[in-house]
Amino acid sequence: MKGASRQSAANVVTLLYEIIDKPGSYLEDPKWTLMLATQRSLAEFTCSELEIYGCSLNTFKKLMSTTVGVGFHGVNALRARARSAIEGTKKKESSRKISSRRNYVAQINELKLQIQEQNTCYQQLVVVISKLKVLAKDLALNESIVSRRHYWEKESKDIDMLVLYGRSKDDEKMGKAP
Repeated sequence: MKGASRQSAANVVTLLYEIIDKPGSYLEDPKWTLMLATQRSLAEFTCSELEIYGCSLNTFKKLMSTTVGVGFHGVNALRARARSAIEGTKKKESSRKISSRRNYVAQINELKLQIQEQNTCYQQLVVVISKLKVLAKDLALNESIVSRRHYWEKESKDIDMLVLYGRSKDDEKMGKAP
């Protein structure tokens, strides 16, 4: 269930970015507006086609804080922006100028959130590549390894945990959070 929940969290963030980018395509169905109404409605939203599964608000907060780079507050800000985008498209009238300072600040904040999320993904990728390099070096040079296949399978499982869940078995043993 944890893998599905983490994937679901990533899918929620992807959906929010899609709604922000193309709000017009989400006007037809009122479920999108209802989903974006509150934090609770976003947490409880379920859509099996998009592999998004609902949960309680507290579980959602914890999951978003530990899974996505922007954290729960960033996801909540994305929810609010997505809701504003849909409502703004409905009204077709913007009260703000396109080149206003408020719009520039909003764009800067959006870009900062995207950079933060990409930075987290990049850091996880660097850790995975480093572990793969160490594994390859050990398999090639360490003659004291009795069963190379067993060692490779054990390390591969650890790398898979790191890719899927954002943490390795060593982190879990030490009690580290991702």
